[in-house]
Amino acid sequence: MKQFADIFTGRVQHAGWSTIQASTLLEEAKLRHCSSLLVYAALELRLAIEQLMFTLVIVAKGKADQPTLRACSRPGGLFQVLESVTPQYVLKCRFSAMLVEFHPEIPQGAEWDIAALRRYHAAVSDFCHAHRAIRGMGRIPELWDERVAILREVHDFLVTGLQKDTAVLSFKGATPQVLTLWRNYSGGKVTLKEVRRRFAMVKPLLVNRPSRAHAARDRAPSKRK
Repeated sequence: MKQFADIFTGRVQHAGWSTIQASTLLEEAKLRHCSSLLVYAALELRLAIEQLMFTLVIVAKGKADQPTLRACSRPGGLFQVLESVTPQYVLKCRFSAMLVEFHPEIPQGAEWDIAALRRYHAAVSDFCHAHRAIRGMGRIPELWDERVAILREVHDFLVTGLQKDTAVLSFKGATPQVLTLWRNYSGGKVTLKEVRRRFAMVKPLLVNRPSRAHAARDRAPSKRK
């Protein structure tokens, strides 16, 4: 029996790794017309989505503290925590996208559609009940094609988002001006339009300050012994 080389590589706890494994399993399932391989592909896709959901929680909260880890580890806890931090996550994504307008060198993080992630998680979870997923699927072409299409749709959705960086929405090392604008925006004190206006005013000062310093240094008389 032929083995799949990339399936037997060391497991990596990353959504991208699970997505690649799901793709390999899905292609082998189609080649062999094997229903059980579709179930394994669905398991990998579900794991990828759960890993992404946890990453989004950390992005929104800014850290992985023990209370968050405990809450996410409870049955259904990951979904509850994600729902509670979704507003903060959306604000952070929009604020970061605004920063990219002024600093194109910043990697553009994916703003994941959380409702779509939950919907796809429910769809692939249905495959993971093997006795229901496999029954009659190989004998009914329409049922087989429909389920393959669903898994391919979930896979393509994940690949599109994973092509962008997911966890760059951190303000570590940001200037005090940026941090102040973020606190005001996330606290509802200013709109994103106002943040953009204020940042447009602040950035030229930050950019020009070194050049002015260099100009002053160049004008200073040189000291000769």
